[in-house]
Amino acid sequence: MVVTNKTEIDKEEAYNALLKSAKKSFNSRYITSVFLIIAGVILIVYGHTSNSSMYLTFGYAFVAIGIAYIIMTIIGLYKTPKNIEEANKEICENGVTYNYTFREQSFDVKATTLNKNSKATYKYSQIKKVIDHPDRYELILNENLLFYVLKSGFENEKMIEFFLKDLNINKVKLKPSKETVVNEK
Repeated sequence: MVVTNKTEIDKEEAYNALLKSAKKSFNSRYITSVFLIIAGVILIVYGHTSNSSMYLTFGYAFVAIGIAYIIMTIIGLYKTPKNIEEANKEICENGVTYNYTFREQSFDVKATTLNKNSKATYKYSQIKKVIDHPDRYELILNENLLFYVLKSGFENEKMIEFFLKDLNINKVKLKPSKETVVNEK
């Protein structure tokens, strides 16, 4: 069965979603930085215990690169809000409307802003996870691509059931949000 959903996101919510998505992409950079610094410290300690200048050199280089990467990440994180506004000016000023068409194996997304239309098709296998919020589902495809599907955008409860059934058939896990867990208690 084909299920449709119309999700209208205002400019503030669209900006916050873009910001959240961008900030998530910085997590892997912090992990990489910490890994480089730890590896560097291990090499430095080993270099001192074995009196090996080669290990010391590599150790200090790893630590320096790790610190530089952290600094670059912090600067990037600081510039993110401005970059989002510049790169997504129309969405941040006017919001966006998503028209979803969910099928058994894939879904179409038609995004409409004031002056632009774009359309894309995705397979359920591309979805990394779906977070169930009280008012919406968050479809996360990768760290830079997520979609909001408002529950109020479905025609009725039966359409939500078909949507959830399609997710289940395609082995996409539905994870409750922290808000949902708190509301259930």
